[in-house]
Amino acid sequence: MRRITRDWFVLGTLWRKRNLHLRWLANQLLLPSTLSLEYALGFYGLIPEATGTFTSVTPRRGRGFETSEGSFLYTAIPSRAFPCGRTLASLGEERFFLASPEKALTDKVWTERLPTSMDWEVYLAEDLRLDEGFWSSARMEELRRFAAAYGSRKLSSLASFFEKWRGGRPRGR
Repeated sequence: MRRITRDWFVLGTLWRKRNLHLRWLANQLLLPSTLSLEYALGFYGLIPEATGTFTSVTPRRGRGFETSEGSFLYTAIPSRAFPCGRTLASLGEERFFLASPEKALTDKVWTERLPTSMDWEVYLAEDLRLDEGFWSSARMEELRRFAAAYGSRKLSSLASFFEKWRGGRPRGR
């Protein structure tokens, strides 16, 4: 038996009847939590980087765990924004809570320290390197709903950028 955290232990591989599912474990180490931020953006293929850390959001105090099974990072968000965009995902026999693509993006933007006069096109294309196909497919009503749940002008500005971008593709893109 191996210790994962103060409260969590796992059986060794010889004694397990099933595989240890790390995405499920990420949901369980800190309840409630949802995989989001860089992990979810990478999972959906919206950013080119693969992340070695399981990044999650929680309405509780944020914290991190470095374990023998992996790195797990939990970022605190407002409790009213937590349930928005939370989906139950499946990967083979594994089931886990994962933020929708729009929620993962809004969680990421909300947690970043960004200037008030933000150039969203530069941030999304160059800093995040967000897949431009998503720029056209993002669900606007979800972006607006998440901005309202957060009560965030920054996220409202992001939603407005997407609406303007779809209407007239700024700067010759």
